[in-house]
Amino acid sequence: MRLSRTLVLLVPALLVLLVVVMLRSETARLHYDLSQLDQRADSLLGELRELDLELARQRSPAAIRARAEYWRLRALGLDGLAARVEAP
Repeated sequence: MRLSRTLVLLVPALLVLLVVVMLRSETARLHYDLSQLDQRADSLLGELRELDLELARQRSPAAIRARAEYWRLRALGLDGLAARVEAP
């Protein structure tokens, strides 16, 4: 009787712990994927800025200055001032 009670208590506890470990590993994998996507988004944003500047360079020097000022203010976290400058 004592062994069966122990098994009745340990088997569900073991199953719960197994589910917790599986959920934790899935969460870690999702965080890793999210980190990879964030890095990819950052690289694509940098590529977009370079292409935007190349296009502006082909159009006019004044547009280059405006875009450079806009991105500089955005990079500094001054979005309010960046809104006053012509957005690219």
